[in-house]
Amino acid sequence: MVRQLALSGVLFIVSGDVHIGFDIIRDDMQGLAESLRTLTEENVLAGFPADEEPREDENGNPTPITNAAIAYVQNTGMPELNIPQREFMVSGVESVEDKIVTSMETTGVAAFDHDRQGVELGLQAVGATARDGIKMKIRDGPFEPLAEATLVARARRGGEIGKAAIQELESRAAGNAPGVDLARPLNDTGQMRNAVNYVIRKD
Repeated sequence: MVRQLALSGVLFIVSGDVHIGFDIIRDDMQGLAESLRTLTEENVLAGFPADEEPREDENGNPTPITNAAIAYVQNTGMPELNIPQREFMVSGVESVEDKIVTSMETTGVAAFDHDRQGVELGLQAVGATARDGIKMKIRDGPFEPLAEATLVARARRGGEIGKAAIQELESRAAGNAPGVDLARPLNDTGQMRNAVNYVIRKD
């Protein structure tokens, strides 16, 4: 089967592994350079943007601590406050690495086709994939089970989260090992998970 492959303004006619011939079809090196510049100068950043909406308390009032600060503490841990590390940023992105690589390959093809819009859409796809990978990691873990004090605090607040905390406390009181199926770490109000996003910034 004969394929046509455009590269650097040159049309190559290829059949299998045999090079049949070529002809100059256009000189658009400037367009190629601009597309490649767009690809190399823009960075995709996934996580918690600095201009995020403020975190709210149980009454809907803004709190002095942001989702980004909460995420940092949870992701790195704070032993002095008995908060274990529950890393989710890097592992969340790594969980969707194959999809990110595929999107980057598509973006690279768009750059060689001088398709600047395709490059932008490709970078958007990379960001969305990384964002969703982090969100899934926050939701699914696995992470170290919650401390009893945290479960008691959740139980006092009531609602579905409080009900789940009570069930976990009762399970432990019955002699079962601490688990995460009933009361999942990092999934309290959902504000931190919902705050995960991505931005595309130029160097």
